Amino acid sequence: MLSNTIHESDLVPLYKIYEDEEKYESLIKILPPLEEAGILLEKYKLSFRDFYYTGSFLDRFCYWKFPTYLSLPIINEEFFSLMKIPELINEGNRILPKLLKEKNYKEFFYLMDDKIFLMVFNHLYWNISKEERYELFRTVYALLEYGHFEMNERILKDVFNHRTDKRLKAIRKELDKITKKSTITIYRGETEESTPYQNALSWTTSLYHAVFFANRYEIKGRLYQAEVEKENVLDYITGRNEQEVLVSSEDLTNIQLIEQVDPKEENQALTEKGYIEEFDYYETFIRASFFRKPFGIHGVNHTKRVLFLCLSLSHAYQLTQSERSILANCAIFHDTGRKHDRKCTEHGKWSVEKYLKVEDLSPFISLNAVTQLNKNEVETDDFYPFEREVTLFLMEYHAKGDFATKEAIKQYKTWSTEDKEMVWKLYEIFADADALDRVRFKQLNMTYLRTEEAKKRLLFANELIKTIREQ
Repeated sequence: MLSNTIHESDLVPLYKIYEDEEKYESLIKILPPLEEAGILLEKYKLSFRDFYYTGSFLDRFCYWKFPTYLSLPIINEEFFSLMKIPELINEGNRILPKLLKEKNYKEFFYLMDDKIFLMVFNHLYWNISKEERYELFRTVYALLEYGHFEMNERILKDVFNHRTDKRLKAIRKELDKITKKSTITIYRGETEESTPYQNALSWTTSLYHAVFFANRYEIKGRLYQAEVEKENVLDYITGRNEQEVLVSSEDLTNIQLIEQVDPKEENQALTEKGYIEEFDYYETFIRASFFRKPFGIHGVNHTKRVLFLCLSLSHAYQLTQSERSILANCAIFHDTGRKHDRKCTEHGKWSVEKYLKVEDLSPFISLNAVTQLNKNEVETDDFYPFEREVTLFLMEYHAKGDFATKEAIKQYKTWSTEDKEMVWKLYEIFADADALDRVRFKQLNMTYLRTEEAKKRLLFANELIKTIREQ
């Protein structure tokens, strides 16, 4: 279990620990003697039956008498006095029942220790009116942190029956903003520690957030895509900015595993085959002085990530030294001419114009650490005129869109059919490398990716953000 959620079944009454000292020998060592504990609790008019062993490593003990819960690392006179434990218990026993009586569930749960949200929710759910149950569910769900959602199955079968017509209309209105179709595409990110989608409710309309959840613990993750009829969506929750869709697995259709390269395995392969070494050399040519805003969103670190992604895709497609060098030099200079950070189709042209003014000082260079004859050094070569021409072309057109680029390629009379096919291939790879780094904006859309290998690098691109961060 990834969370620190405490369930009532986890709690062992303190009196049982004293009754079976052999079984709980390690705990007995940190507890006061039974007689001393009895005197302590009697002093503050507290009952043995309200204290428990939690099983948690940090807060081993607790006070629990619905609705009051208090974590306790130790139980002794000194700690109770220093931390004013009796006063805290009495305050909880005074305020929390009052909030319940007023049906102020939001404030009630704000005062709760998040480890016991579900325990209290499960305890409370069947004791409130049917009209209140769904809103209580939404209140608690909005407060839960990632990984905590392990709600009672019987409650889950009941709670969605209490959605109001107003709420159902609101859900449909939000989903219609995404698409006018009767179905929506949803995504889910999992790790080995996650609840499998077959037993889970939570999906998202945001591919980025699915990538985040698949990638957050540096554990090999999985990405899924599915379709669901809007009428079968149980809820659509945007309170945590995750575009979360709650849906029963029985209502999912067209479930697909989105194949992804494992970031660790890819990095290892790139290292073993010389691509990392090649990146390290090319990286030295990325200079802050080239950029209007070197540490902005289109500055040095974006350039490094695009370069890295170009080399990863070069590895996937087994590109030649010439093709890799075109992509690498394009990556280094593609955003140097930017005059602003807004969406723009002209900054590639500005980058070419800026580059031509400094070309004598920073000429394009071809490096080879992948297939070099001498494994102890990186081979360097000057650019051929054709390579230079293609690099400048890709720099200019990388943001103009596929149609404009394809039409421009057709106009090159000196390029053979084979040349034009190669240029288009490199354009697609470079545009995808640039697009993959949109993960830094929390934006990803697979329909904008052209190559199959780029679609396999969503997790890889997200991991790269952690390695090469914006400053």
